[in-house]
Amino acid sequence: MSSALPSANRWRSNLEVLVFLLGLGVLIHKSQLPDALTTPWPFLTTAFAVAALWRPGSRFVAYGLVAAVITEILWFWPYVVNHQAYLLFAGLIMLLSMVRISGSSGTSEDHIELESHLFPALRTGVYALFTFAVLHKLNHGSLNPDVSCAVSHYETFADRLAMFPTPNSTSSRRALIYGTLIGEAAIPVLLYFRRSRTLGLGVAFVFHFLMGINGHQAFSGFSPALYVPFLPPRFHELLAAHVRAFRQQR
Repeated sequence: MSSALPSANRWRSNLEVLVFLLGLGVLIHKSQLPDALTTPWPFLTTAFAVAALWRPGSRFVAYGLVAAVITEILWFWPYVVNHQAYLLFAGLIMLLSMVRISGSSGTSEDHIELESHLFPALRTGVYALFTFAVLHKLNHGSLNPDVSCAVSHYETFADRLAMFPTPNSTSSRRALIYGTLIGEAAIPVLLYFRRSRTLGLGVAFVFHFLMGINGHQAFSGFSPALYVPFLPPRFHELLAAHVRAFRQQR
């Protein structure tokens, strides 16, 4: 039986992990927020996303996926969701970086060189994304316990998992609001410093897991690709080892 996972020896760089997770995120996004099928772009993006799961190391697939994502977002602009705005920024940076070394032979060393240009910009984009997510909540509505989106999210979450108490008092609602702000603000701060980066990735995982439970699967499904630039440089080797071990046990 064939496997959907790429062969272990194809994980030559973290960049390939990024392309794989980007393709997976695109498919999850489309399963939750399908685009209007009146143009060829959703079909083209979906085709390249599927190809990215099977051949994340293919330069043609990587170029095609990024170019298709950019084109589709621009086609439907401004009627896009928030994380697609970041995806547009990331896609443009990826495309420019890939074009910059387009004359290379595509070896592991070339991938590492590309990562040295690409990943710092993507990390900056993540810092900006979370900074905006926090700052735009600093308004009367978001800080109002009666109408705050933080309280609304938690109440939906509590309805789905009965073990969590309902915030009935004003003080508990305020605690939720400011706790949400602190939690979101902590993610980019923890990710910025190398010593706290692992903790930051853990906090981000919990945050997106809870958001996924709460009905935001499109954003949470795309989010793993956000954090590849924060992974150790040799993460792809560890992943390849786990893939080999998994296949040997089958």
